[in-house]
Amino acid sequence: MFGDLFKGLQEQMGRAQRGDLDEREAGQVVTQYMQQAPAEQQRDAYRDFVRTLSPDQRSALAQAINAHPDTPVTAARHDDDDDLAGAIQQSGPALIQKRGPQTQDGRSPLEEMFAPGGTLANPMVKAGLVGLAAAIGSQVLRGHR
Repeated sequence: MFGDLFKGLQEQMGRAQRGDLDEREAGQVVTQYMQQAPAEQQRDAYRDFVRTLSPDQRSALAQAINAHPDTPVTAARHDDDDDLAGAIQQSGPALIQKRGPQTQDGRSPLEEMFAPGGTLANPMVKAGLVGLAAAIGSQVLRGHR
């Protein structure tokens, strides 16, 4: 079962659910989730996350995904929950595959992209990484209590 993949991470998932992770930890949670969670479960978590975003956050996220050279997505729509969730689902694994699970300094590709000077360093998009980790934490803990 999926919960076994996160064995030992329940505390981290609880912290993710509360939004109490730094960007590095959030990047690790999201990266691990993208690599291991079933596609349907991912889609649900991403859709839940997208629904929490303000219009400005949704727009910034869609623009960042569309503009990033390492994602296969070029036309994510900020005004469609399913489309934006699908863009996240397509983009994450492509970025991980392109850059590997960790950079030389031990950061995940998502952490690298959200770091200062990274391609997704927009503050609204960065806050979204922690929010996405919170949505994932909520989903994982809901399904495994």
